[in-house]
Amino acid sequence: MTNNRKNWLYISLLTIAICSVTSTYAQKNEWVEQVIIANGGRMETTPPFLDYVTMQYYLPGTQSSGIFDTIRTQSVQDMVVSYGLAYVAAQDSIVKYNLDTYERLAAVKDSGLSRIALYKDLLLVSKKFPSVYYFLEALHAPDLTTSFRLQLPGEAAGIAVLYDSAYIACNGGSTNPMAKIAVVNLKSKTVKRVIDLGTSTNIIHDIYTYGNYIIAIFRTPENGTTGNLAISNILNGQTNLYNFSVSLGKGVDVYNDLLFLGINNGIGSINIPNHAIVDTTIIPDPGFVNHIYITRSDFDYINERFYMNIGNNTTFGICGVATVTGDSVTTFATGLAAEAIAIDFRTPVGVENKAISEKVSIYPNPVTDKVTLFFHDLSGEKQISLVDVMGREYLRFSTRNEDKSAVELDQLPQGVYFLNVQTSQFSTSKKIIRK
Repeated sequence: MTNNRKNWLYISLLTIAICSVTSTYAQKNEWVEQVIIANGGRMETTPPFLDYVTMQYYLPGTQSSGIFDTIRTQSVQDMVVSYGLAYVAAQDSIVKYNLDTYERLAAVKDSGLSRIALYKDLLLVSKKFPSVYYFLEALHAPDLTTSFRLQLPGEAAGIAVLYDSAYIACNGGSTNPMAKIAVVNLKSKTVKRVIDLGTSTNIIHDIYTYGNYIIAIFRTPENGTTGNLAISNILNGQTNLYNFSVSLGKGVDVYNDLLFLGINNGIGSINIPNHAIVDTTIIPDPGFVNHIYITRSDFDYINERFYMNIGNNTTFGICGVATVTGDSVTTFATGLAAEAIAIDFRTPVGVENKAISEKVSIYPNPVTDKVTLFFHDLSGEKQISLVDVMGREYLRFSTRNEDKSAVELDQLPQGVYFLNVQTSQFSTSKKIIRK
């Protein structure tokens, strides 16, 4: 590790860097419009309450930042941003914003909030104590009215959506070490099965998708030294548990074959296909022993940068920006207990964004002989072509209404190729490696 990587967080706590940051454009002109942060504030237990949740924007191009709203409650649990809209779960409220105008579009009272996720026009909300019966609630995203509620096998946490199913991490709270994943069919609005992961003193919490796999992170309790991942193949139903001799914390994101997550109070990475740790210290521990934490992180997949809220929850908060290799880019001031962060990805009208790109997934990658394309909620005719990095086309075909399609690659030389999928509404491209 370079000295720069070792020291940048500590320097950031003393000063706010002034170097310029300019968002670069990805393929098809996708860009980062802004970064949205929800600051929980100082948790006050008795009135008069003076510190509340504040909503903050950060513009990478100009490095300007500001508060655009206050939610009069005492903590924040989660936030999702999609198509210029933000949905925030804050203790006893769910609030929706227009991120072009920063206008509050809707707000509802709620309780027991844990995590949120979007599926089509539904906002999925997982619940914990004081909820005791319905641990999943689905709201109509346009106006936040209730669509349906479901019982789950325990208090709920992270949510991952794949195809028309939601995979929800369920635990027994602080007194019951059970760990399960509830699989909810979002079309029939039923719990179709439960994946039982046994018991663990590590709490199952964050959950992600990777191709046709579901990855669940078991967070290590404070002062613990080992962590676990559960990786479940949704095609054959097989689930494996993997143990690591490091402390695992909050998830960050899945990027290519890597799971970025908290490791030993910093940020590290795990290779998903090999289920092996790649780097324990991409971002070092900012000072856990002094009660300084990375409170929440997100990953800018366009510019390959981490955005990390860092603070001690009582006197200061900053957001650190670093490259995928851990080198410092800049920092900017946040509020206290900045427990939610999300990146506002944008694209010109008619051009794909991350949500559209995720309608098509591929597996395996890298590939030796055959790769399969999986189409998620994507009906109608699909034109598929395979090209190399020089744009030379190797095959072209079309398919209709199938959920998946296999492409033989065993006659191609090793190298990088692109599978292009085009419909009447959008197009997307998936990079594959023939090894």
